[in-house]
Amino acid sequence: MVKDGKLSRVFDREWVLKIVYAASFTDDGLRETYDLIRENHEVTLSEFGIEYLKQIEKPIFTEILETPVQKNLARVDWVNISRLSQILLQMGTFEMLYYPDIPPEVSINEIVRLAGLFLDEREKRLVNSVLDKVFKYFRENELLYSEFLIIQRKKD
Repeated sequence: MVKDGKLSRVFDREWVLKIVYAASFTDDGLRETYDLIRENHEVTLSEFGIEYLKQIEKPIFTEILETPVQKNLARVDWVNISRLSQILLQMGTFEMLYYPDIPPEVSINEIVRLAGLFLDEREKRLVNSVLDKVFKYFRENELLYSEFLIIQRKKD
C-alpha cells in the first residue's frame, strides 16, 4: 500500500489498533507485537505510527487517557465495554490531547470509521458519543493540546 502524508495516518491508525489489540492478549509489549506483525504481514508504520505506539505504551498515558473517557461514559462501566472499544476510545482521546495538527473532529471521524470496520453498530455509536463528550469536556476545560502535555510528548 502506498502511503504518503495524511493517507499514512489512516493506514497507521488501523495497524496501531490491530497491534494494541493483539498485544492486549499477550505478555509481549507493543514493540514486540509490532515486530512480529511487521514480519508476518510486511507492514511498516510511518513516523506517526511509531510515535503513536511509543506514547500509548506508557502506563501513565493509559491512566491519563482512561480518566476522561470513564467520566463521560453514560450508563456503561469501562469494564463492560469491549477491549476494542476501549482501545479506540483511548486512541481518540490520545489524538485530541497530543496532536494539535489533527483537528479533533478529524480524529473522532477516523476513530469512528475504524469502529465501523470492527464493531457492531451499537458499540460504534457508543465510541462516537463518548468521543464527542470527551472533546466537549476538553474544550470546556481548556485541556486540548495543553502545553504540559505537548512538552511531555516531545521529551520522549
